[in-house]
Amino acid sequence: MQLRQLKKEIDGLSHVNKTLIDFKESWIKQIKLNTNQQFPFLQELDEKTKKRINNHLSAYPKLFQELKYAKFTQEKLASLAQYLIELKLTSLNGDIHKPKVLVNKFIHDDYLKLNNLVDEVKQLDFNLNNLKLLYNKVNRLLLRNLPLEHSISLMDAPHKNYLNSLLLISKKKKKLLKNVGQEFISLTKDMKKNKKL
Repeated sequence: MQLRQLKKEIDGLSHVNKTLIDFKESWIKQIKLNTNQQFPFLQELDEKTKKRINNHLSAYPKLFQELKYAKFTQEKLASLAQYLIELKLTSLNGDIHKPKVLVNKFIHDDYLKLNNLVDEVKQLDFNLNNLKLLYNKVNRLLLRNLPLEHSISLMDAPHKNYLNSLLLISKKKKKLLKNVGQEFISLTKDMKKNKKL
């Protein structure tokens, strides 16, 4: 993949935070008085079912908080793609100082280090899979305890589409991060071979 194309794909990625907010707004909250106005039938569930659902939903705030940090992974990924382009350009124009500075950002920079970014993208994937598991547990409980017309109303809301979008963003980030890593390794190998690094 060409570096400019890679940068363009990274810049074109949907933002996790916006999709996460859309998911939160379209999905149920803990079932209490005056919550879930878009799904008033949830108040009709028996107390035992409400309690089980609320227990599952109690994990959401912490997950949502952790998922908010995913926006930084996208910013870091975009920065590294830009540095790759600069590294390629400096290798072509014969600059002998800048390549070392740029390579250092990939390997040693506290904020941008490639290894840290790999860990952050893995954490995003882990958190989104936990969100999906919780979501599916709550759905199963709801579908077992709601009448058919309410189940249909609940499942017609766009929350599932938002969750699928979040999972797709994570998958794309993993792929793009892998491409950034491969391009970095390939470029630095060529530069070392040609004694430009």
